[in-house]
Amino acid sequence: MVTDDHVPRYTVAAVRVSEKRFYDVLVEFPSITGDLDLKTPCKHPFEHHIPTTGRPCFARAWKVAPKHAALARQKINDMLTSGVLERASGPYASPMHIVPKDGVKDIRIVGDFRALNQSIVKDTYQIPRILEF
Repeated sequence: MVTDDHVPRYTVAAVRVSEKRFYDVLVEFPSITGDLDLKTPCKHPFEHHIPTTGRPCFARAWKVAPKHAALARQKINDMLTSGVLERASGPYASPMHIVPKDGVKDIRIVGDFRALNQSIVKDTYQIPRILEF
């Protein structure tokens, strides 16, 4: 939820003047550029399936630096609680690694999906270009 005292991560000022259509949308709906509220459950009616070929790919977990372990655990638990992540069991496993954010004492959790990307069935459907709308 966006409050009056909340400073969005992305601002309307960051949109180039030449992209007036996007600027107008951002001005009309300022909450779409705010930070995620990981305390509120995220529910939606969609299920996403990725068709793959070959054997399932998996990799061992990478070591997390001790100075980042507690914060990483907290962030993952927040995402599990809010529904952004869900526990899964299956033959696929991709490692995650921690990237420190510049200038702040925070981290970004990043998944390494290169092996999975190699086994995905390529989709021939072309994504429409946003500038053609």
